[in-house]
Amino acid sequence: VRETDISLICVGTPSNHNGCVNLQFIEKVCAEIGNGLTSKPSYHVIVIRSTVPPGTVVHRLITILEKNSNLRAGTDFGVCMNPEFLREGSAVKDFYHPGCTVIGQLNPRSGDILEELYRELSAPVIRTSIPVAEMTKYVSNTFHALKITFANEIGTLCKFAGIDGQEVMEIFCQDTK
Repeated sequence: VRETDISLICVGTPSNHNGCVNLQFIEKVCAEIGNGLTSKPSYHVIVIRSTVPPGTVVHRLITILEKNSNLRAGTDFGVCMNPEFLREGSAVKDFYHPGCTVIGQLNPRSGDILEELYRELSAPVIRTSIPVAEMTKYVSNTFHALKITFANEIGTLCKFAGIDGQEVMEIFCQDTK
């Protein structure tokens, strides 16, 4: 933390047995970064890349960062939500060729510093609030899960009817309007 301008937090946020999101790993990292900020003389931006429920960054993680650093978010350090949209098996390609880059910013200074990190990428950068960025990630995950579920159901129907479900979906997916 002391020797960098940006910290990217990319840790797992698995589900608990009751279905709630387990935030223990991201909260621990925020506490550690907060401790590191106490001896940092310059502005530092903490970037959350992990999937978290809307409201987590503003209402939980910033509180942890401020408590452990004795500093104020937006004044002494910056915070951004920068959800990753990476697929297994093509994560590196997806990083360098994203459809867009979403930056949820606590303040413009934080967003400016993070946007500079992506200056070499050709994708559009969308700057918004932290809660909108958090929710965008959940919407993206939900929509992709819906598409998989839909394709599986079509596959089941096609199999029952003796129709090639793969061919049906290939034709269906050509309609981009």
